[in-house]
Amino acid sequence: MKSFVGPFRSSIPMVLLAVVTAALSFSSLAYSADEKTSVTLGDVSGLPNTQVMVPLFLTPQPASARVGHISGSIAIDNKAAMFTKAEKGIVLQGVNGTFDVKAVDDKGTTMLTFDVQSGQGERLREGVLLFLTFNIKEDASADVDIHLKLDNVKVTEVDTAKSLQPLTTKNGTIDVIKPEEVPYTSCFFFSH
Repeated sequence: MKSFVGPFRSSIPMVLLAVVTAALSFSSLAYSADEKTSVTLGDVSGLPNTQVMVPLFLTPQPASARVGHISGSIAIDNKAAMFTKAEKGIVLQGVNGTFDVKAVDDKGTTMLTFDVQSGQGERLREGVLLFLTFNIKEDASADVDIHLKLDNVKVTEVDTAKSLQPLTTKNGTIDVIKPEEVPYTSCFFFSH
């Protein structure tokens, strides 16, 4: 008597693999539909009397979105750090984009306004748009967090200047640390 289990036994793992793959595909589609375009400031730390670079990131959703322009402001809640300059990140360099960053003192709070533009019909992709450089003052007390709050952020498309919605932002922080809190840097042969 012939057994029909043999041929089916080898196809059961394949069917299970197909079902699991399909389930994961559908769950990732459902998840990506909930994602929002985001503009994020990085969290950094540094000693008093040093410079730190805070990255400004873009994560467009969907990833194929044709982002062409981003603008907004950043409120700095503490005088322990002073804005010195902005530099292009890798994304802005790659599309030959332009930017303008201005600092204004508004009633004891420093406000930065930023305007980032892609070059010649190119789109801004995911990654670092700008590096914002701050000097941490020499008299800054350790264990102070300097909050960088994003506000009035607008992200628009290249061709239509249509606003990308929904949009989310994440504020950044400059953490002033004590010298004894500086992490050791590991090296292949020993620690520094």
